[in-house]
Amino acid sequence: MMVSVIMITYNQEKFIEKAVRSVMAQRTDFAFELVIADDASKDSTPAICRRLSAEFPDKIKLITRSNNLGASGNYLDAWSRCSGKYVAICEGDDWWITTDKLARQVEYMEEHPECTVCFHRVANYYPAKHNWSLCGKPASYDFGLTELAKGNIITNLSVMYRAIRREDIPEWVNETPLFDYAMHSLHAARGRVHFMPAVMAAYRKHSYGIWSGDALRARRLATQIRRLLIGHFHESHPEATAVWLGKYYENAIALCAALLRQNNANDNKEYDKVIEEIKETTAKYGRPVGEDEIHRAIESYSPPKETAGQRTKRYIARSITKLLPISLAAKL
Repeated sequence: MMVSVIMITYNQEKFIEKAVRSVMAQRTDFAFELVIADDASKDSTPAICRRLSAEFPDKIKLITRSNNLGASGNYLDAWSRCSGKYVAICEGDDWWITTDKLARQVEYMEEHPECTVCFHRVANYYPAKHNWSLCGKPASYDFGLTELAKGNIITNLSVMYRAIRREDIPEWVNETPLFDYAMHSLHAARGRVHFMPAVMAAYRKHSYGIWSGDALRARRLATQIRRLLIGHFHESHPEATAVWLGKYYENAIALCAALLRQNNANDNKEYDKVIEEIKETTAKYGRPVGEDEIHRAIESYSPPKETAGQRTKRYIARSITKLLPISLAAKL
């Protein structure tokens, strides 16, 4: 088996068939499988998956659960069922828009054994307004873990990994909804990351996504994942750890400032907990930061504001992608 494609799904009856058929449409001269893991959906998603599995019995490996494991638990169990040399991801509400995605990524990975992560550009689809945008490009098409530590620039449905064993994935990955960033980092630590500029997938942007609407939750998750990554990589990858530590501190300060604004008091238990975590983490992995310094940073914190130039650039980019087909806009 050359490629295993993981598709985790939960209550996605409106989207799952499009996602599955986009994987089944891949044209390859190698064997690939689709591992669908339904996390005890309450709607008709399991029935649709069973029908599709019967239609493609040699390609689809279907897992239906009676108990919900949560996104990360569902994903990691699906990973343990994969047998491919490479692992690709397509979640149940996204879809691939070219039929040669797997072939192109496998060809690159086979020719570049030092590459452990390969990803490509995606089109963002906004169903509420029925319009599109393009995800950004990295500064370099080839980079390593330290660059990835600056921010998660890999869209999950675009990635292909040189697969690692389930037993080599630490259990803390199951603790965070941002398991995709953890998996990108675990693979990037083993080799090189490569970006392909072709647009080969569509990412459905819902209003209820992890990063949509709840800024406080986004801060919590960003702080948590970096703390977990620091703990895992501090001995083996000190340069990347230093970057994560800086990002962790920035997010933790922003989280504390947001908690203060929300509660307008210093007796918030979560606030006190984050302060203690900042002191503990900076003392253990970098320069110790005292409580007075932390409080001064919180008091002086102000959310970053978009500049006029950034607004203009964003407006132009959105205008282009509204007027032109994604395939053409991607080449500009």
